[in-house]
Parts: sequence; structure tokens; C-alpha cells
Amino acid sequence: MGNHKASDIIRNLLIKNGGTIKVENYQEKTYHNGSIYEINLSSDTQRIETKALPQHDYELTVFDIIVNLLIECSGTARKGAGRNNKLNEENCGYDTIVGRIGRDYFNKQAGESVWDPVMVLGAVLDWADICSSKRGYLELTPNYREILKS
Repeated sequence: MGNHKASDIIRNLLIKNGGTIKVENYQEKTYHNGSIYEINLSSDTQRIETKALPQHDYELTVFDIIVNLLIECSGTARKGAGRNNKLNEENCGYDTIVGRIGRDYFNKQAGESVWDPVMVLGAVLDWADICSSKRGYLELTPNYREILKS
């Protein structure tokens, strides 16, 4: 049985790529405006580091939190919006990626402000062929769905 954890897949792919990748998000793919994010694997291989986000490093487990939500939601979940929304409000509910990261990764409570790292984290998941990053939502790829079946 193969390893299906997003964190392990991303770690292994980053190692295979020398520890550094460049990704672009959904909007850049659409509009080709040139914003590209550099992502680095930390020296302990437990985190990604990027200057593209206010908080510069994230444990790889954040990807497992996102994928677990997608699995709970039959493979598709809204990205949500942390900007101008508090945790568990309409655009930042626990059924959104931003809301789930806020609750399960940052340990925030309903009504608190949260970071919104979905643009960059979604681009990494897209690069790893785990999710397709679409306008407003993430969706598990057919390839990753097959990995889950094995």
C-alpha cells in the first residue's frame, strides 16, 4: 500500500527537486501576470519556508489538514476568505480551507482572525498533483483519488 499522506508526498517531491520549487497560483495561470512563489523545504524536512506569506514557514502537516477536509467534502472544498472575515463566519467557515487551517492548524477559535495562506498552499498542492487549484475552490486530482483507493 502506497503512502497517501499529502505531507509525505510533498516532502518527497521537494527532496527530489533539490528542496526548492517555484509555483504559481490559479490566478497567475489564468492571467499570466508573472507572480511566482518560491517554496523551500526546511533543513529538518518538516516544514516549507516561503517569503510569499506573512508567516514564512508552515509545517507540512498543514497539507494533510487541507486534504482531510477535501476527503470529508467528497473531493472539493471552497477556499474561503480570511481577509475581512473571522473564523466560522460565512466565508471562513470550518467547511472552507481557510477556516479549517485556522481551526486545526493555528488553533483559532470562532470569531478570531486567521491567516489566509490558501493561494500559496493550494499552488503547492497543485504542483504536487494532489489537488487542482481552481477559482474559489480546491479539488482532488484524479491521480490522487487513485492513490487514495490503493
